[in-house]
Amino acid sequence: MKKFIAIVILVSVILCAVMGAHAAKVNKNRYYVEAYCEQDGGELVFTFYGNEFVWTLGAGDRIPTDNNVLLLMDNNGTEGYLVDDAIINYR
Repeated sequence: MKKFIAIVILVSVILCAVMGAHAAKVNKNRYYVEAYCEQDGGELVFTFYGNEFVWTLGAGDRIPTDNNVLLLMDNNGTEGYLVDDAIINYR
């Protein structure tokens, strides 16, 4: 029985490692950045490194209670903080 449990644990560890490596490859275009946030009507305006990004508030979107937020960005396959980057999420 102990041998069976050891095998199950080993297989689980291997599967987690493979899935983690795959997730890292899938999301290699994403990065986090700290930004300043202001609400402008139905939009949130995030500013960092001289760039402004606008998030239109939708149903279920929350308004941050603090002006400093953490953005999850996608660089669209280009390097650096560019105007064509997109906001995936904020917190």
